[in-house]
Amino acid sequence: MKQGAAKSKAKIDLGGRKIPTLSVSGKSPIDPAEFIPVLSPGARAADKVRMVRKVDLIPKNAVGAAVAAHVNFGDILVDIFSPTYGSYYPLGQPAFQLREAMMYLVHEQGWIMGLEGREQGEQHLQFGFDNKGNYLKVDLGQTVNGGIGAILTVQVDGSQFNLDLTTRSHQHFDLFLLSANHVHEVRFTLSSTTNNLKNVICGVTRVELYNTIRIFQDPPVFG
Repeated sequence: MKQGAAKSKAKIDLGGRKIPTLSVSGKSPIDPAEFIPVLSPGARAADKVRMVRKVDLIPKNAVGAAVAAHVNFGDILVDIFSPTYGSYYPLGQPAFQLREAMMYLVHEQGWIMGLEGREQGEQHLQFGFDNKGNYLKVDLGQTVNGGIGAILTVQVDGSQFNLDLTTRSHQHFDLFLLSANHVHEVRFTLSSTTNNLKNVICGVTRVELYNTIRIFQDPPVFG
């Protein structure tokens, strides 16, 4: 989908700055290398999804879109959720609770969802977390199989949208959560219907929760 065609005059307040948002259909695959979905109070599955451009969260002309795709916008780390949760994390009081996992494979490096070509059905990872942060950074494993990128359906509370992970293999995607729910409910689904019965794979290595979203006043420093 060409998200550049989506227009909106709405803005959200992040870090004391007014950030412009875009609005697209929840059924249209979003490129998470360029955009971050913003989940706000009262969102429903049938609603359009609000997004912000990553380049709007850093100083203009500081870095290009290709570099912005790799920026971590979290400030203070609250907790890390992985298949070994409880062994090394949580940090302090636990924030995450595993609800259900239906996978191709689970090992200490991550959860792996996979569907063979023409295989019908779905695989999913479902979890909840306490309202101790407003930014999720989801680290990914392999998301491209034989040149075919997975489309991952994401449900957060009442909102639903699709992410095109073609450019995100072994990278990450981001979610901003601005609703004040006491507990957030999240479900990642790899569906044969959404992926048109293709041979697809999607690995999730861990989920990081941060309690502050960084809006850079200076160019981000890498390394």
